[in-house]
Amino acid sequence: MEKRPLSNIDIEPTLFEAYYYARKITEPSAKIEFRTVDVFELELFVESAGGMYIDGVYYPVRAHDLVFRRPGQTVQSVIPFTCFCIRFSIKDQPDIIWNNEILNQIPSITPLKNPFEFKHLFEEVLESYMNVNDYSDFVFKTNILQILKKSFEINHTPGLLSKKSIQNIYIAQAVDYINHNWDKELTVGEVSDYVGLSKSYFLKLFADHTEDTPNNYIQKVKMKQAERLLVYSDMSISEVASSCGIDNFSYFSTLFKKHTGLPPHQWRKQFRIID
Repeated sequence: MEKRPLSNIDIEPTLFEAYYYARKITEPSAKIEFRTVDVFELELFVESAGGMYIDGVYYPVRAHDLVFRRPGQTVQSVIPFTCFCIRFSIKDQPDIIWNNEILNQIPSITPLKNPFEFKHLFEEVLESYMNVNDYSDFVFKTNILQILKKSFEINHTPGLLSKKSIQNIYIAQAVDYINHNWDKELTVGEVSDYVGLSKSYFLKLFADHTEDTPNNYIQKVKMKQAERLLVYSDMSISEVASSCGIDNFSYFSTLFKKHTGLPPHQWRKQFRIID
């Protein structure tokens, strides 16, 4: 397949097909056809006792997981499972491997905390595909873009990770865990335990896939949330620190200035205007 660069503004999805794949989880486990992916594929799993091999790596898939596959990848699914599936090309050109900074950072598997907002988007695409009208192409494009946008946001906090693709399921789970637990006093050991890896191996794996350390990423996520709380909330600075899982006010202030260039009180003064 031909490889081409793709700018963010040129992400223009064209629906190839949409369907609902159903195998009851009471059915016996079995592998189905091995194939090479020819267009982008998004799947939202409703229930599952199976998984899939993507580029030779086995991923167990559970209910509420979002799967994203790219042209050129190999896949072999292991049933049983039930899922929505959307297959689409970019710029109406299948069989192209697009290199794009946003698409590259969406991992193969994303466990969803709130699958229902995704389910609504998948259902709209499928129902519009079943009843095509003058507005269907608009529904297809906007909903697919929304799914991609939400997937990207779950796996990437703007400005916090390098642009290198996060394709490892352990790192995707770790990043998701950090992004959803920034209000706690997180440690690297806690995160490595969560993904089921030794601390030493996790440190190496994280650095290889993100060009950052887990501890630095935890700090970045906490400071990004602190930025928002200082502007949008009426909390005192010490309350903001505690809300970010940091009880030492002096340490919080030092950390905040390190990541933003401003101490917390100056950040609030610059971006929160009170008449």
